Amino acid sequence: MKEQLIESAASALLALVALGVAAWALLSGQVRAQGVDGLFLIVICLLLAAAFSFVPFLAIREGLLRNILAVRKGAVPAANREEAAADKEFAQGSSKPA
Repeated sequence: MKEQLIESAASALLALVALGVAAWALLSGQVRAQGVDGLFLIVICLLLAAAFSFVPFLAIREGLLRNILAVRKGAVPAANREEAAADKEFAQGSSKPA
């Protein structure tokens, strides 16, 4: 779970950096100065931002942050308790047929 949080945070940071570079290119006049190269820079930055924002979007949609906060408070959702119990049983050697 911690790995997913780190992955989401890193992806969100990279998406924000890509959006920042695109905004900088627009606001600083790089598009006018460089022409097609400036437009290409903006398109690539927007594509990178879209690609890197997909992971945090899914994490928010699946409620990853809510689950992490619930675990820290001690209130684990029922589905996660069942998964944890099944994982514990599997680790102890009692395997159930699927």
